[in-house]
Amino acid sequence: MFIALIATLIVTAPVTDATPNASDIFVVKSDGTPVRWGPSNTHYAFMNANAGEPVKVSETVSGMARINTTGPLFGTATGVVRYPQSSDSPFNDQWETTTNNVAVYVIDPTQPNWDDTVGWICTLPVGTHIDVVSSTTVDAMTTGSESFVVHTIQLPKMASGWIDTTLLEPANAVQVAGFNQGWVATPQWMQHMPTSPIANWNTWAMTRPEWIASQQIVEEPVEVAVVLEPDPSIIETVTVVDVAPVDSYSNTEWEALEATIAGTPLHKLNAAAVAKLRSGYENIVDTEAVNHPKIAEQATFRLRQLDIAATINATRTDIAAAKASIARSKQDLNSQLAVLNESPNYIMRGRLTVSPVFDGVHRPIMYRLQDPFSGRSLAYLSPDSGVDLRGMLGQRVGIVGRVNWDSQWQVKTIDPTRVDLVSVSPPE
Repeated sequence: MFIALIATLIVTAPVTDATPNASDIFVVKSDGTPVRWGPSNTHYAFMNANAGEPVKVSETVSGMARINTTGPLFGTATGVVRYPQSSDSPFNDQWETTTNNVAVYVIDPTQPNWDDTVGWICTLPVGTHIDVVSSTTVDAMTTGSESFVVHTIQLPKMASGWIDTTLLEPANAVQVAGFNQGWVATPQWMQHMPTSPIANWNTWAMTRPEWIASQQIVEEPVEVAVVLEPDPSIIETVTVVDVAPVDSYSNTEWEALEATIAGTPLHKLNAAAVAKLRSGYENIVDTEAVNHPKIAEQATFRLRQLDIAATINATRTDIAAAKASIARSKQDLNSQLAVLNESPNYIMRGRLTVSPVFDGVHRPIMYRLQDPFSGRSLAYLSPDSGVDLRGMLGQRVGIVGRVNWDSQWQVKTIDPTRVDLVSVSPPE
């Protein structure tokens, strides 16, 4: 009969989550904790916090803690301010203080496109001092409307972020002092990165089956001798042997890793946290495969769990991207409806394309306004009409102007005074 030894998992009892109170100093439980721009887990994270970093909580709303953008975590955090290039700058000539109320946004680092910079984080009142990190101009092709000036600024202290309260725990005296000093050293094991991932993996892969086999207990058959009558001449002697106690082995890195993974469910570990934990467990296999194979086996099991967590993260990312795409589509549709509702009386609407007939060879170059449903030509526009048509080819447009009849070429032409995009779609 074989009794298989099943590798047991070390389970640490989870620490009861404490709900932060206003103006309390708390610390982040694990690496890669998302700091979101709004009070829910559906708002994207504009930055991440690492384990042990202290934050100041000002209030809690539905399980989310509002944290002030002060302390060591936000020392290098930035936001963006943007406004049309054609409008007046909201800052003074030196870009040092605001001349009117200015909205500050944070960028989604996973979707750094123009339309995804929607995370409002605070509004700067008139006279607020700012620190501009960099400035750039985004052209109309990118914005879909007109050129914008974009300033990257140091995140102001009046801003705030949001962290799930279950990812925070009360700070001790040392961590509170670290918040006030502006720096807290991360645990040494978290700073460690193996020089070569799983350097001893080949050794462990070869010795592991033998070690697992050695843990199996085989019950040998026992022969029982039946004595009908006791022999008084036989005297049994029992000798008691004192066994010296064996010191239990302890690996502090292993214990720290187990404490970290026990405090956060696998499905809540983001990609950064999974990568950090993997490096730690790989290092455990490296250092313990020979002398303490039981720990190496448990670390191997953890690595398999982290592979599952990585798969969950990839699926979560795909779902988030799909949701973001749907949200952008809704936003584009609403923008188009707003344009249509506010648009002037267009004399014609259609799709602006290149004309295969008026191609500049035997006839002058003209653009064609095409019915998007039937494909027939509605009218023609000259590229020299005085209206900027760049970026509109392949798009649906609305035209304000006058319709003429070209008797030479027997076609309708338009003398436009204004051309608007009424629907944005990728050119074919």
